[in-house]
Amino acid sequence: MLRLIKHVKIQQNPRRPNRIQTRNLPKSLIVYRFELYIKPMNLHMKKLIALFALVLGFAFTSNAQGALKFKQEKHDFGTITEGTIATYSFEFTNTGKTPVVISNVQPSCGCTTPEWTREPVMPGKTGKVTASFNSAGRPGNFNKTVTVMNNGEVSQIVLAIQGSVAAKR
Repeated sequence: MLRLIKHVKIQQNPRRPNRIQTRNLPKSLIVYRFELYIKPMNLHMKKLIALFALVLGFAFTSNAQGALKFKQEKHDFGTITEGTIATYSFEFTNTGKTPVVISNVQPSCGCTTPEWTREPVMPGKTGKVTASFNSAGRPGNFNKTVTVMNNGEVSQIVLAIQGSVAAKR
């Protein structure tokens, strides 16, 4: 602190001997016993800052985005025979106010292949994400996920497929 006020002209207040005021520091800062303090703001300034924060908050929340609403986020194939490719199309609607673009669809493993609507989905329009599970050499129960990455309100949506693969005879 002494370095800060070393080059500043200091005046001592005779009524408050422990309080030193400086001319070149902002009025919101005071030096008390050679320590720097910030003066509390007056009520008018507090109200102004609160109003600014409120307006700024509304500005960020009013930023309308698209929203994907899937008819179904989980599908059960039941029992399928080994070697078949089980395919299901998850249909969705853009319920937001701006177009939604699906940038990528990531499966949980290599046995699942996704396909999706590549062009922007306008508000009120529909699209689909298709997940295909290859059951060759995978007898038993399966539970796979497909993550849809998009520019909507919820940027990642996880879709799930499950079922059971009966071994070949």
